[in-house]
Amino acid sequence: MFLLASCGWQESKTAEEWFDFTWSGLAGIDTLKFKGQAAVARGQRWSLDEQLGYSGELKDHQKLSMQSTLPSTEAGQDKGQQIEAAGTSQAQIQLAWNGETWKVADSQVSALTAGLSRLNPLEQLESIRRAAKTITEEHAAARGTRVLRIQLDPEAAKRVLNKQLVEEMEAVRTGWQRRLQNLSGGQRKEVESELEREWSKGRKHLDNMLTACQAETVYYLTINRNTGLPERMTSETRLLYTNTRGIQEQEALLTDSKFEYGK
Repeated sequence: MFLLASCGWQESKTAEEWFDFTWSGLAGIDTLKFKGQAAVARGQRWSLDEQLGYSGELKDHQKLSMQSTLPSTEAGQDKGQQIEAAGTSQAQIQLAWNGETWKVADSQVSALTAGLSRLNPLEQLESIRRAAKTITEEHAAARGTRVLRIQLDPEAAKRVLNKQLVEEMEAVRTGWQRRLQNLSGGQRKEVESELEREWSKGRKHLDNMLTACQAETVYYLTINRNTGLPERMTSETRLLYTNTRGIQEQEALLTDSKFEYGK
């Protein structure tokens, strides 16, 4: 009777309750792995301009290592296969959970590592949990799974994107400030002044762009009905903004992460 009642409770959960249930279960996991693909699409026809693969491994609940790879270019492979067969490692980072978010070690901060950390599906789930959102359940899920469609409120999507891009800009600054230490005093001061001027111009443009842009983020989260843990999460963040030439452009970041447990 208890098992039957438990099954009935599982069936009666709302989409929001499924997300909370999954997030709670994942919060209790000490080790897991994930592997994913990411692509940037631009223009009216959403042509894929940049692609990479990434993977990560969680240990001791609070330590996460991630690495990115470039797709191989073997003949006969489509773009998805190229990413799946990713070969050359491009960046490796270590992240630590501080109770609120996943932070990259200061010594590793760079534009590349900051961009890689944005693909972290564990951080994406944390952002979803904190953000204003609408969660509905898809009815075409494969047997044994539940699929949630999670759409962030426009202002919430914009705040998440703002935080990510500002962190990446700050990483750029930290990176060149560290490299300047190798220059002599007089030369360092001159180069630092020029870099600071250019960086400030870029940061001002970013702030202006983010103020006026429109953002839309949708996630699809596939959950194993038996374990309650996520099996896969895809995301699409669309951005409409005005570039430095005053022309309106469209851009989208697509991610697809698959989780593994106990392997």
